[in-house]
Amino acid sequence: MLEIEGPSGSAIAAAGMRVQQGRLRVMTENLANAQSTASTPGGDPYQRKIAVFAPVGAEAEPVGRVVRDTSPFR
Repeated sequence: MLEIEGPSGSAIAAAGMRVQQGRLRVMTENLANAQSTASTPGGDPYQRKIAVFAPVGAEAEPVGRVVRDTSPFR
């Protein structure tokens, strides 16, 4: 019988679901705040957030972080 080392299919699927959950959380926050204005006079409006994930090998857990978009306001 052929034995394959590394994470099981369910572990890989669970890791993918966690990545997608993080991306969706960031997208919904961006949508909810799309029309937000500055909370103080002269302040900056809401800056969108971007989910960034590092590429990983087959045996590593996905690593991600959320960063603010630094592009200028329109």
